Amino acid sequence: MASTRIINRFAKVGILAAPFGLGPSAKAVAIASHLSSRVQAHFFSSKVCARFAYESGAFHSVKAIEFNKPSTASVEIAQMDAIVSVNTTRFHEIICSQSKPHFFLDTLAWARPVSLALLDDVEAYYIQSFFEHPHNSPDWKNEKVQEVGVVRQCGSRSREPQGDHALVHLGGLTSPVIPDEVCREFVQRTLELLKYCPGKITLLLPPHFQHVAKPSHICIKSCALSELSGLFEQSAVSITTPGIEHVYESIFHGAPTYLLPPFNSTQVLQTRYFKRSLPGMVLYNDIEDFDSVDFGNLVDAAHQTHQVALGGTWEKMFNQLERKMPGVLDRINSARNSKLLELQQGAVSSISVNGAFRIAQDIEQRLDSDNDVTSTVH
Repeated sequence: MASTRIINRFAKVGILAAPFGLGPSAKAVAIASHLSSRVQAHFFSSKVCARFAYESGAFHSVKAIEFNKPSTASVEIAQMDAIVSVNTTRFHEIICSQSKPHFFLDTLAWARPVSLALLDDVEAYYIQSFFEHPHNSPDWKNEKVQEVGVVRQCGSRSREPQGDHALVHLGGLTSPVIPDEVCREFVQRTLELLKYCPGKITLLLPPHFQHVAKPSHICIKSCALSELSGLFEQSAVSITTPGIEHVYESIFHGAPTYLLPPFNSTQVLQTRYFKRSLPGMVLYNDIEDFDSVDFGNLVDAAHQTHQVALGGTWEKMFNQLERKMPGVLDRINSARNSKLLELQQGAVSSISVNGAFRIAQDIEQRLDSDNDVTSTVH
């Protein structure tokens, strides 16, 4: 007689994604996409992020929740067999009170001196290995902290640029900690920059910004995850805010990548890194203007970043880009872009892409152990 353990056919995994840009939601999509058909993935986040997740087709259900009122999600959490939180601790007490297995993904670990205060209560605390950002603090040596590769969906490796478009991405515009007037200012400055740039340009914007006035050579599209691979295939150059996720995806798909000015505090840190390590992708100076920002609390740092940016730093940076970017796009398939891409691909070539698979595998193993069904074979 032998017994076997199998996972419940319709085990439910709830994935809570922080509404700070679309990066956490993209991670949720990647994890859901790696779960087996025996597991139902359910997505919870803000309205904008929920729309993004719905369009991915990766979830059994998608629901918009109020992050400022965590208790409103207690009923949904109670129905789950396990919870994955991506960059949000808002629901941690509810998850603990219901004794749910809790897996935490911290995509900003590279920007934190220590981990978030929940190590004792989670099954695992995942941090991504990204570029050359170290995790040297003793706090990261806890046995529950697991360093994984990039958390992303499966996709083709890099290739030589094949298209004739410039792809422009403005990451961070969906974050609730970013005031609308700051978003509008950045979008308008970007449009003013692109007005002087030659050639075809595809500008990715969230739905609430897609009706802005634009020059005729600019095509505005949504940030639907399902379209990104195709857009990269059409693009010879990528221009993006310095978000770590989109920069990686641009280079991964083989588009030489240039940076717009930083839009939030973590993008300031990224710009500093790229200006030092891959200087050809940063065509402006004055990043030292942000030296006064205190990065101890990333939300407070975002507000300080905007004060500096609106105080004249964005104006200086965009003015420099208006002088330099048209030349880059006028010679879109130039040797300069090819050399930059070669340098950038060297920086990402050793980065593992197993993150989403690892996390999905751990979740299913835990569900298998908790929700086993014993069958007897004679």
